[in-house]
Amino acid sequence: MRVDFRTLAAALVTGAVLALPTAAAIHPVTGRSLAEDRAFTYRSEEVGSADLQLAQDVASTEIISDLFEGLTNQDADGNLEPRLRAGLRSR
Repeated sequence: MRVDFRTLAAALVTGAVLALPTAAAIHPVTGRSLAEDRAFTYRSEEVGSADLQLAQDVASTEIISDLFEGLTNQDADGNLEPRLRAGLRSR
């Protein structure tokens, strides 16, 4: 079964958007209102394949690696630390 990366990406983005709260968002710690537009761009280059057996380019393998990596991890003291790659760009 061949999976089109654009279809996979669209499904992931749609799921993430649907998971966002619909009420006015407030930061849980500071209590400040969050911006209306809380979007980020994950990648802007073409990706060959999101299939583990077909991926041959660097961008594809990095995305596949990110799919299996959590967004955060805990350090030795139990504090959360980001696990995102430096290639992510916010807008």
